[in-house]
Amino acid sequence: MFENIVGNNKVKTILSNISNPSHAYIFLGSEGIGKFLFAKKFAYKWLCTSNNRPCGVCKACIQFKSNNNMEFNVIEPLDGSIKVDQIRNFIKNVYEKPVESYKKIYIINDADKMTDSAQNALLKILEEPPLYVMIILVGSNEQAFLNTIKSRCIKINFQELSIKELKQYFENNGETINEKFLDIYQGSIGRAKKISGQEGIYLELEECILNIKNLNKVEFVKRCTKDINKDNIKDILEYLNILMFKFGKDNLKYLEVISEINDAIKQCRFNCNMEMVSDNLFLNMYDAVL
Repeated sequence: MFENIVGNNKVKTILSNISNPSHAYIFLGSEGIGKFLFAKKFAYKWLCTSNNRPCGVCKACIQFKSNNNMEFNVIEPLDGSIKVDQIRNFIKNVYEKPVESYKKIYIINDADKMTDSAQNALLKILEEPPLYVMIILVGSNEQAFLNTIKSRCIKINFQELSIKELKQYFENNGETINEKFLDIYQGSIGRAKKISGQEGIYLELEECILNIKNLNKVEFVKRCTKDINKDNIKDILEYLNILMFKFGKDNLKYLEVISEINDAIKQCRFNCNMEMVSDNLFLNMYDAVL
């Protein structure tokens, strides 16, 4: 069932051996490692009406493969978060019994972006779900979930892909991978795809930090922040962490910047002023290193 998905063989075994599924799961792990794809494959299996799931030929399977199975629904963030009204609308539909399958399955993707009010609304259905409902929460930040949500779901932990698995994925899809950036990809197919074509930004940033002593503070900050935007700031901050550990082997001052980077990463999980966060980070980096 999961043979075409690279990595997380332990998860494949766990999910494949489930014979009586729970009403709620939470799939946790880094972004871009295939959690959502696993969730879809798992849903495909349990929407099937055959005894040999998934059969691929029953009406429910055919509808699923053509994206027409009415018993399968995905909830995604709107404007950066999943709001309480989205969950309330979902709950209204939950109590309509399935027609084509034995189950109704809902995937809440990026579920860690649910607001607290949305999570509290979801609790109602998690506490007393109809027997035919399965809910799969997919997220990367476990701390963002209320404890009451986590306690009502079976947790499935996903691991980052190994370098070998990353290479295998891109080879299977006829694509190439820049091996110089394997540390930046951090076992994430999604991150590798986002960074693809933008490698020059990372190389220029590394060069700028290496030449920090030859730049004045204003020039250093300007050069380091010129290509940072809301779409890549998180990946660049993760890359900076890697660089600080790398450079810290020869100069311990770089290690002092790591806590600053981690604070910036936390701020970016909220509606922060991206320019202010990046400017302050590189100002502090300049002062710490020189």
